This record gives sequence, structure tokens and C-alpha cells, in this order.
Amino acid sequence: MPMRRTDPPLPTRNQVIGYAQDILAASISYTWTDALSWSGLSWNGTIADIRQLRCDGVVEVCYELSGKDVWGRNGTHYPIQDHPSEHNNLGKDNPQVELSPIVQRGGVSGSPTKLSTEKLYEPNL
Repeated sequence: MPMRRTDPPLPTRNQVIGYAQDILAASISYTWTDALSWSGLSWNGTIADIRQLRCDGVVEVCYELSGKDVWGRNGTHYPIQDHPSEHNNLGKDNPQVELSPIVQRGGVSGSPTKLSTEKLYEPNL
């Protein structure tokens, strides 16, 4: 069962930051090979079971444990906790099947990401 923060209810931004703090506190090491590598035969969906993370893996874990999907292979299979091996293909040449920070943020045409930019304020000059 994935770890979920339940008390007290926090805004999503605070949940994402909380999971990032949990990752830092767990001293999880960096890897460039996989977005996420775990200790056992399969990832159990908790931070305690994570052995190594790539930078895009940090984003996937923090947002998705907070209930917000980010990237999914071929526009499906979004949750990294349900499909960790599908998130481990690094690249940007084929954003449908290759995850990387530029693909995650929608910087490559055709990326199946759910992150989007939003203008919060545009000054009147």
C-alpha cells in the first residue's frame, strides 16, 4: 500500500514538498540509469523502499504520492508506483516511451505529461 499523508489534510503543494523532504531525510542516492530503483522484487510504493532515484524520478514520486499524475508511457500507465519499470527508459527522442525532465515538463512536442504552465500574473507595462 503506498504511503499517503493523512493527518492533517494538506494542500497538494505542501504534500509534494513533504515527500521531497522525506526523500532527503531517507538519504536516497542518485542514479542516472533509472528514474526509480527499489530494494525488493517490486516497489511497494513507499519512500522507505526506494534505493535510488533519478531527478525525474523525484518529481514522479513526490507528485504522484500526493495524488497528481505527471508522465505516463504512451499517455497511459501514469502512476510510477503502479508502473515503475515503464518510467525507467531515459531519453527525449521519443517522449511517448522515454522519460526525462524535459519530457516531464512538456518541453518536447508530443510529451504525454500532465504538467502544464500557467500564467499566474502578467504585469501591465
